[in-house]
Amino acid sequence: MNLILIGTIAEPFGGTGHVFWGRVILFVHRISEKVLDTAMGFAAGVMLAAILFGLQAPAIAIGEYIYV
Repeated sequence: MNLILIGTIAEPFGGTGHVFWGRVILFVHRISEKVLDTAMGFAAGVMLAAILFGLQAPAIAIGEYIYV
């Protein structure tokens, strides 16, 4: 499938999620520590996945050219 088509289809979902959760935060003034901890854990997991899947392969490819 075309990468641009996939991005065009997936982009509204991301934008809708941002708008939805942004409005939830506007109306909910007190958020429990458990919810904040869960959100931080999820965000950390997403960042680790981005590092693993997005940056590891180029780093290995570059590392093959460096002779130690």
